[in-house]
Amino acid sequence: MIRLTEKWRREAVVHSALEGDLRREDLGLVARALEAYGKEGIEEVHLVVDGLLPSDPTVCKGLGRVEPEGMKLRLHSSSGFLRDLLASYGMEVSPLEEKAGG
Repeated sequence: MIRLTEKWRREAVVHSALEGDLRREDLGLVARALEAYGKEGIEEVHLVVDGLLPSDPTVCKGLGRVEPEGMKLRLHSSSGFLRDLLASYGMEVSPLEEKAGG
C-alpha cells in the first residue's frame, strides 16, 4: 500500500511525499492523484520518494510514465540507492536539499 501526503503548496507548486510499497496497480493511483492536482491548477509537483520501499524495484520505472501532460514532476530523494535505481530507468532524481535552519 502506498500513501501520497501533501506537505505544502505555493501557488502552482505542490511538495508531496510518496511512501510505502509501490506496486504496479499503485501507479494508476499516483497518476490519478497527479491529474487531480492538474485540475486544481498545479503545474509542478515535487515528489519526495524517500519513504518508497518497492518490493519489486522494476515497478519504479513506471514513475517515469505518470507525469500528466502540461505538468512538471520532480523527484527528490536523500537515498543514494533510490536515486541510482530511478536514474537507471532514465529518471532525474535530485537530492533533498536541507532547509535553512535545520
